Amino acid sequence: MTTLERVLEAMHAELVDLQYMLFLDDVHYVWPKIQRDIHRLFPVNWTNRSTVVFTTCDADFSLPQPQPTPLLNMSLGDETDTGFHEFLQRALGKANATLEKYITEECIMRQIIQESTEARWPQLRTLARLCVTNISAYLKVLSELKDLSLKSLISWDWQYHMLPPRIRHCYLYMALFPEAFQIPIRRLLRLWVAEELVVKSDLPSTKTLEDVELSDVMLLQTRKMIQVEEKNGRPKTCWIPKDKYKFFSWKAKDLGFFYVHSDSSSRPKFNVRRLAAHVDIIKDYPTSDPYYIQHLRSYINVTRTRDTPAVQVGDFLDKYIKHIAEQRFGLLRVLDLEEVYKPLLKDETLGKLVLLTYLGLSWTFLDSLLDSIGALQHLETLDVKHTNITSLPSSIWKVKKLRRLLLRWAFLDSLPDSIDLSNSVVAKWLTKLSNLQKLDLTYHHSTAEQIANLVKDLRGLHSLGLRSLNEFGEPSGLMLPDMTEHINLSDLYLVGALKKLPNSPHNAEFQFPPNLKSLTLTGSQLQGSDMRLLGNLEQLNTLRLYGQSFFGDEIIFYDKAFPKLVVLKLWVLEELKRLGMDVGSLPSLEELDI
Repeated sequence: MTTLERVLEAMHAELVDLQYMLFLDDVHYVWPKIQRDIHRLFPVNWTNRSTVVFTTCDADFSLPQPQPTPLLNMSLGDETDTGFHEFLQRALGKANATLEKYITEECIMRQIIQESTEARWPQLRTLARLCVTNISAYLKVLSELKDLSLKSLISWDWQYHMLPPRIRHCYLYMALFPEAFQIPIRRLLRLWVAEELVVKSDLPSTKTLEDVELSDVMLLQTRKMIQVEEKNGRPKTCWIPKDKYKFFSWKAKDLGFFYVHSDSSSRPKFNVRRLAAHVDIIKDYPTSDPYYIQHLRSYINVTRTRDTPAVQVGDFLDKYIKHIAEQRFGLLRVLDLEEVYKPLLKDETLGKLVLLTYLGLSWTFLDSLLDSIGALQHLETLDVKHTNITSLPSSIWKVKKLRRLLLRWAFLDSLPDSIDLSNSVVAKWLTKLSNLQKLDLTYHHSTAEQIANLVKDLRGLHSLGLRSLNEFGEPSGLMLPDMTEHINLSDLYLVGALKKLPNSPHNAEFQFPPNLKSLTLTGSQLQGSDMRLLGNLEQLNTLRLYGQSFFGDEIIFYDKAFPKLVVLKLWVLEELKRLGMDVGSLPSLEELDI
């Protein structure tokens, strides 16, 4: 017997003799997976008035035969709105003593819905859900948030339930941050992944988790659920608008999605699973209470003062470890201390967080990383950017599941200026990283050819930064290999005078990645013909030419050049005197910065 058959049999056994009412909302998302077995899943006993209610906005939706009750089409275009009343009668039954209460509340809300200029069916479906579930909770939040109207709550609740189910959780997660807090999108996406708000098995094989999460952010912006601030044509931060934040923050906490500890915190309704520290949490957080600590999966610092007491953070973790010592391990999976100044983490404390998958230490200005990092066998993301960490402990090699290592600078080899990389630890390490997606290297120009040959074989890269410097730290010769097979590479950042590999044909052109979207050059010393080559990159949307990246007094953008370029920056090009643009060039340009 398969797992599915066992599940169907178990559900049938549980429901067959019960009186129940089940609501399946937006069923068209999962209908293809359950349609064939619908009668086995929900054995309706009509003598007990059992009911299964499906809602869908799919006009072609149909139930399998035999169909014991007709479909109710709630296409409510007239003033009587009889469909909604019939829905309540059919779902609740005339004998239900609470029907009169629901109808009374319906009359109150009907006046609101009739004032709306939006389509009635989606909002009325929301009203039905509120009536059948817990409208009193919404009336309660109205009393708490006095500047909001029931009409606004209904509209926002409808917008929320129109989101794909997976994105709803991602959206509620954003309310974990304080009101008007501009959340760095790179941090938000990594937390979504760490919290497993996206299941990898549900993704197309060509998409990464981060790709899907970024598209989710764009969808939320399109539907006006969030505001996004861009920099250089790219989304950088986002936040929930003020009025919506009040409602959805309440909704998330009411559902037990997370707990925000602040000066005025009251006891949470559920065991705390996610804890967000908006203020000085440590001094009064009840770490001795199992209700607050034993089920904790995520601790996230969301202050932005960079002066959260380091000692108190260490004390909090010590108390947490002490409390769960009897269980032998902590359940904590996400520890994000971003912007906590030099938190005092102890080897014996960190090493006991064996289920940790995400450790965020960005902007903590730590000087070193603890050796006990090697005990974190489930760690997938380690973020130590914007710290003083420039070397990693050897125990890092024990972390077999590490997928994202984010650091600003690291001295991986201490070698003289003229070296042979063939026996280098760095070279051997890089050649094994066949799934590496992002790489940023700064190196001495004498190793430029060897670095180019290494990069040539890393065809899974999505983002690449190369800086070739001389002994004075100035841009020097940077050899660019043939990158036409780097089909996933979309972001390229180069510092140094571009040169071809010695074995390239004398008159060969530079071969850039075909799907490049962002290109930043400094000291590249390009000529006029090279600009024509860049103009043929059909997917390029951002081009930044910084100091000495172009040698010449004229740049001409020819017809049909740069078809998708949105952002063009030309900085400190000292010899440049003239820009020429043919009709038909740069058709998508929105930002020109000279």
